[in-house]
Amino acid sequence: MNMEREITETLQRMYDEHYSQNHLKESFRGQPRSNLQSFARRIVGFCSRLKKYPQGRRVYLLYLLITLLFSYEYDSDSDSKYCFLQALIKGKAVCNGIAELFHILCFGSRVDSQIVIGYASEGYHAWVQVKIREGNTTEWYMLDPTWDLGKNQDEWRYFMKSDDYFNKNGHLWLADKCYACPKNWDRIPELSGRGVKLLCRVFQKELLLDY
Repeated sequence: MNMEREITETLQRMYDEHYSQNHLKESFRGQPRSNLQSFARRIVGFCSRLKKYPQGRRVYLLYLLITLLFSYEYDSDSDSKYCFLQALIKGKAVCNGIAELFHILCFGSRVDSQIVIGYASEGYHAWVQVKIREGNTTEWYMLDPTWDLGKNQDEWRYFMKSDDYFNKNGHLWLADKCYACPKNWDRIPELSGRGVKLLCRVFQKELLLDY
């Protein structure tokens, strides 16, 4: 069996078993009710600040926060590194935890999104798709916040890109399980350094968990 066929069959099995949905449910199920209530209040409170902006700017602000405030978890052997809650508690996680967190923040900000399970850089990998409505048009875009962690905005390589771009840059996924992303989004808004610092402080105060 060649490598690409083996990867495709593994990804198909993961989708058939609803890996992303079940993992997210297990992440919630393993938490005390008080923790979940606290988390829900924080998400609603923070994301309400973003709803005044167009959807594209909401996604941009969320991506900015994730890439500035979080890092990749290289050291832990615990399964918790795959969970968004570890990202909020420790400030770091692996790709699945980062993708889950971004997906949840999009949901709280009223932006449709889904987690993509695929293969990249010689390993199974998770990233995100988002749907942006602008006027009378709607488009889906690919984003990989994990691969842009720790980078400044002008260094981002995986923000709101097309299928073709992701394919040419080492990402493999099941096209029939995802929405088509035909174009890159080239309208990245500007945000002042002062605005970035303020947003980061608000995020850290309202969302980073302390339990």
